[in-house]
Amino acid sequence: NETLNKVSFNFVTIDGTTKTVLMEVTRNDIFGNRSICNSTLISSGGTISCDIDPNLDESMLRINIYVDEVHIITDTVQLDTDNYGEAGYLIFFVMAITMILMFSGSKTGMLFGIILSFMAAIGFNIINSSLIGFGASGLWLIIIIIIAIWKLNKDRVP
Repeated sequence: NETLNKVSFNFVTIDGTTKTVLMEVTRNDIFGNRSICNSTLISSGGTISCDIDPNLDESMLRINIYVDEVHIITDTVQLDTDNYGEAGYLIFFVMAITMILMFSGSKTGMLFGIILSFMAAIGFNIINSSLIGFGASGLWLIIIIIIAIWKLNKDRVP
């Protein structure tokens, strides 16, 4: 459940006998697998649940279900499919440096490279930001750069 940040598993035994059901939730990210939660319930039916930290945004959860120490089910849940997570900022940094150096022939070109890389990062959903809205960092960055371009070129003779 994405709104509650909870993984749950409902079960009922067929014959009504009690079983030991273990739900193991591990994080599968670029650094390897790390255990997030192990929940056990001894019953003939019920719900096992694990609370997930909402700050996990760059990983995939692997859920394993064991019944009486026998592995039964494996499932995966992708936590954040909307963006690149924190790795997106590294991609944005490399893209911004590349754009700035591509236009490094002039000061105006470098400022234009900053605007272009920021707008491309938002357009490709590499970073989470907004160009429109109250307090939008992208809007203020663009306004500051447009003012800087104007100040650089105001005394230039056409």
